[in-house]
Amino acid sequence: MAALTAKQKKEYAGDSNQKVSDFLTERVEKIFAKIDDGEYKNIWNHPVFSMPYKNLASGTMYNLENSLLLQDSAFEKDYGTSYYLTAKQGFAEGLSNKGEKSHCIIKRFGVPVGYAKDQQEQGLENNGEAKAKAIYIPAAKLTAVFNIAQFTGELPEKFKSRLNTQTPKATPEELETVYQAVLETMPTRLVRVIGSNHYRPAADVIVMNPSNVFKSRLHELNTLLHEVSHSYGHESRKNRISLRDYGKDDKHRAYEELVANLSAQSVIKHLDVTIDPHTREELDKGFMDNHTVYDVSWARNNLKPADVMKAAHDADRTANPIIYEVVTNLTAKYKANPELPLNPTIKEMVIARISSESKPELENEGPKKPYKKSNYKRT
Repeated sequence: MAALTAKQKKEYAGDSNQKVSDFLTERVEKIFAKIDDGEYKNIWNHPVFSMPYKNLASGTMYNLENSLLLQDSAFEKDYGTSYYLTAKQGFAEGLSNKGEKSHCIIKRFGVPVGYAKDQQEQGLENNGEAKAKAIYIPAAKLTAVFNIAQFTGELPEKFKSRLNTQTPKATPEELETVYQAVLETMPTRLVRVIGSNHYRPAADVIVMNPSNVFKSRLHELNTLLHEVSHSYGHESRKNRISLRDYGKDDKHRAYEELVANLSAQSVIKHLDVTIDPHTREELDKGFMDNHTVYDVSWARNNLKPADVMKAAHDADRTANPIIYEVVTNLTAKYKANPELPLNPTIKEMVIARISSESKPELENEGPKKPYKKSNYKRT
């Protein structure tokens, strides 16, 4: 079959994106209705954002956007589990899902449509040897999955083992390892000033209280990840309108704070740094105290259901590079010191990254994100 032309690829991306958009338009009101209740005034604390929705076969941890889609089926059908499989994965293990209705998740990817040469560095002659970079356009498609409760048949032992695995709470030493990695990989400067914690877009700098002001390292890590998430909205990175126009109206501010909170929680969940309910309550109180003019009703009065879905997507786009940089940092440290304190989840990511780097067949495939090669992945 002949390769698709750039025009055909653009048409394909456009068609697939439209199908996903139509799907979300149909589902978003229903999804939001399930998280819009009085118990969860702070939307980012709803269980859908902290519960690990996973693919049982691959270990893939579904991102926030797909967690929102899957919680609809998990809550309404009362499956009692947040693990899913594709039909093919289930059939491969001798399981059957005959007569069961599938649930859709979204897979987002880039479609290469051409190449562009790097700009020549100032002062250098154009010798025609500039490297060519692939140009990608964003695309998305729907993928069908089934909750494991929809399958009949005996689960294989490897599935049972994964279901029964209880990850121990990170030790102080393991938590410190993550904290230092975030400090070392954050894209901005950090300035310590007593008074408040905030990000300054104009100066591209994060301002935080000294460490001894925080109740614990976990409180400080959560705050740091919140501010780092804001910093990824800078025009030189994700270029979020909500950050640029933060001070112009409440809707932009509400949206930006939701993105930062969701992103921070996503990183915490993905790196398996447990936050107990009491600490979560303290963190929320600290957030409200720090943002003295913050009104919880902003999210309800200014953000529509579609905005919450979009915020989840933007939070995923923010959390992914944070996770990637942290795991890359820890991979290098682990190579130098195999005794580095790492919780089991991160250690598996690191070992998977090292394993992928050692495979010759991957040499020409470009850099690989460690969390894409680990049993703890994001889709």
